[in-house]
Amino acid sequence: MCGRFTLAGNLDQIAARFAAKTSDEGLWEWEPRYNVAPGAVIPVVAFNGAKDRTIVPMRWGLHPSWRKEPPEGRPLFNARVETAAEKPSFRTPYKRRRALIPTTGWYEWEREVNPKIPHYIFEPENELCAFAGLWDQWRVDEGVTLLTCTVLTTAAQG
Repeated sequence: MCGRFTLAGNLDQIAARFAAKTSDEGLWEWEPRYNVAPGAVIPVVAFNGAKDRTIVPMRWGLHPSWRKEPPEGRPLFNARVETAAEKPSFRTPYKRRRALIPTTGWYEWEREVNPKIPHYIFEPENELCAFAGLWDQWRVDEGVTLLTCTVLTTAAQG
């Protein structure tokens, strides 16, 4: 389960790595961060219907398009890949709104000890990799849309 991650790349590096273009050229910037938490606005490589890849700023923590209330409480920052296709919050994004969430590593905590011990996990041979993700859009007001995303997770493979 990913609750914190790092992203050391800038927008140009992310665009080059994932063969994507940036949206809103010059209207938003991404500075490398080493402790990205749920609720943060992050660069996401979103796929549109024409199979184009575009880097879009999104809030990490999915807010389903069908919800009437604004986001509050704990965001849906992870979705289990085994159940995402059936869960109401993730069903439509699972079918139509896939994404890559760039990262340079993430933290997992050893919970059997007190205090918890963080372990940093990264791909040594590839500085910039990505989580599989889903995204959705929620209409805040006429013409204003909140874009949100979630990371797809699964059980550890060893």
